[in-house]
Amino acid sequence: MKISHNGEDALNSVKPIILGLALFLLSANDRLEAEGCTPRLGVQTHFAQGWSIETLRLAERVGAGGVRDGIPWHEVEPRPGYYEVPGYIDTYLKKAAARNMKATVVFTGGNPLYDEGYTPYTAEGRQAFASFVAFIVQRYRNEIQAVEIGNEFNGSFVTGPATDNREEHYAALLREVYHKVKQVAPEMPVLGGAAHSVPIGWFQELIKLGAADYMDGIVVHPYREIPEFLDDEIEGLKELFKRSASLKPIHATEVGIETDHPSKSPAHFLKLVTLLSASGVCDMHWYALRDEEWYANTGLFTTDAKPKPAASTFEVLVKDLLAFGPAKRLGSDALTRVYRYGDAGPYVVWGAGHSLAADDGAVFRDATGTEIPTPAVLSDSPIIVESQSLEIGHSNIVGDTLYQYAKLPWTYRAVTREGTAYLLTRQDWVWSSYLGSPLVSDVAVGLDAVTVSMTGAFSGRVVEKFRVPETGRYEISGWLKKKGDAGGEAVVQISAGEVVLASVQLVPGFSIDLDPASVVLESGAEIAFVYDPKGDSLGDVIERRFFIRKGSN
Repeated sequence: MKISHNGEDALNSVKPIILGLALFLLSANDRLEAEGCTPRLGVQTHFAQGWSIETLRLAERVGAGGVRDGIPWHEVEPRPGYYEVPGYIDTYLKKAAARNMKATVVFTGGNPLYDEGYTPYTAEGRQAFASFVAFIVQRYRNEIQAVEIGNEFNGSFVTGPATDNREEHYAALLREVYHKVKQVAPEMPVLGGAAHSVPIGWFQELIKLGAADYMDGIVVHPYREIPEFLDDEIEGLKELFKRSASLKPIHATEVGIETDHPSKSPAHFLKLVTLLSASGVCDMHWYALRDEEWYANTGLFTTDAKPKPAASTFEVLVKDLLAFGPAKRLGSDALTRVYRYGDAGPYVVWGAGHSLAADDGAVFRDATGTEIPTPAVLSDSPIIVESQSLEIGHSNIVGDTLYQYAKLPWTYRAVTREGTAYLLTRQDWVWSSYLGSPLVSDVAVGLDAVTVSMTGAFSGRVVEKFRVPETGRYEISGWLKKKGDAGGEAVVQISAGEVVLASVQLVPGFSIDLDPASVVLESGAEIAFVYDPKGDSLGDVIERRFFIRKGSN
């Protein structure tokens, strides 16, 4: 694949793919225009939890386009119907707005004056909560970018009776707030959904309850260890709203990762924002501006204001990438990820071992913006390429369980001990979607792990298959790990037809890098990866990644 802006000769070199690319890019632009949003990268702050207002200078330093913070209900309404805004709230809202960092304010929690301090669950409690939100909006309509109702309502931040029938309680609360906010500030965006991850099943239930009519934007918090497949999830969410309600702009009001070392954050950060931006997502807020004691290495800065590697990535994204416009994906090969910011900005690329070439004088940078030597091939680490054209070449990798997850030529089945097979397809629920079947419980195939049980409702194995594209020699390699202490013994077997290429016995905590196995196969033959719990085990989680390379005959 070659992408160029160097005139007619370069254009001729891409004629076989230019029409498909043009249609792909046109549809992406149409989506962005239709959804009416320009990507804005902000940061999560915690002034409502006692941060010094001086911390705001760190957000300004990295070029944050906004902050996300809260306002404690019980502090503003100490007596029923009496409102008094603490000075620190007034200060952070006004100072952030003065620095062109208007706040997205998340309203969550309870007040001891209503519903015993639990998440509002009665009509009286919901009305009081809505009146509090409307008061804040009316007073600070010039300082607030949007209001976000609830925080991860499908997860942990709900208390009391509202934890039962969460969808119904949330829909009722959102409806009450929406009406009262629109009475005092019709222009104020009300963001709804309050979702951890991208839980399509959660939104399905909210739509059934009519909640889509009471949100101007959709909130997701797409936390994950592996960014890939996030764009597929966002597309699934869009399809749901297009099919069942009107599509609203999507806001990732929290994104981030908790790591054991801050050096791991930049690559993850660059991938996340690139995938979200290319998917048409609007505001994105990195969690968090600085470290907190209860989340390791999530901050752009340490608690004493020293920049961490992710701070450099933030600046690169704001000043060198998003400044050109949202990312657009070029091409559709699952094994390569090629994006360009705007029509003339840098590329961001990663993938499965493909060669690449760029113009003379092209500059290559890592996720922190640091210049690096020209890479020989693409890898899982994303790189930034400043060049007028970019050519993606060959790779001998034809199969990858990560990059081609849930895509042909891979197929997935659960097979009982008696031999009955169930096709595994995307299952949507209140957390991230996975591959499974409504007919089979205790089985799930994810991006990097397979969960299979022997003692639950389903007793059997999971079979993951790859169909080879042409006749020739193939090499299979990869790694396996039995996650955590759960479950018991498990066996993973790799075979092609009647030939067993490898058989690995796993116990909790055990990991192994597999020696490459080679086999000659006819076109259309399948390589099977069988995950088989042995013994009395429930919830075996087998982490894995396999590569299939086309070798010389």
